[in-house]
Amino acid sequence: MKNYRRMMIISFLVATSAFGQSTTDQRIAEAVLPLPDALKAGAAVIAYDEDGEPDVLRKGTNDWICEADDPAPGIFVRCHHVDLKPFRKRQRELLDKGFTGESMGPILADEIRSGDLEMPDYSVEFFLRGDSRMGALPWTVVWIPLATAESTGLLTEPDAYRPWLMRAGQGNAHIMFPGK
Repeated sequence: MKNYRRMMIISFLVATSAFGQSTTDQRIAEAVLPLPDALKAGAAVIAYDEDGEPDVLRKGTNDWICEADDPAPGIFVRCHHVDLKPFRKRQRELLDKGFTGESMGPILADEIRSGDLEMPDYSVEFFLRGDSRMGALPWTVVWIPLATAESTGLLTEPDAYRPWLMRAGQGNAHIMFPGK
């Protein structure tokens, strides 16, 4: 996986180096890094302004939406299937109100159960996160709201080498697939 990570970063650096691309083009190239190659060209890319409002950097032609990195140190870019759009919007609203991933879980669970929050049975998200671009790790997440260790057969403790279930039983339950 080290070679995969290195290849992703090098392809980004080559694509955005001396070819005169604009900052927007660079942000788009970076935002789609987590996606499989076959999905990159058609993915929509958005960034969030200071008020948390989405700004479309590129319209998409497939069912994938990527979020550009923000100005904070390190890198965190993610791409999700369009069916997660209502869920991701609600997560951002809760984060903006000061909720954490852990504290928003019960709220999301209640909203999913009541039907107030549209959520597919499962969906996929790819992201790249790290303190630096060269040190960033790719992850794949499968969102399965309300999933438990019993319903999935997965462990609920983080594991750097195997999939594990995070936030079991909550509205933001998901399987983490480490990228090492």
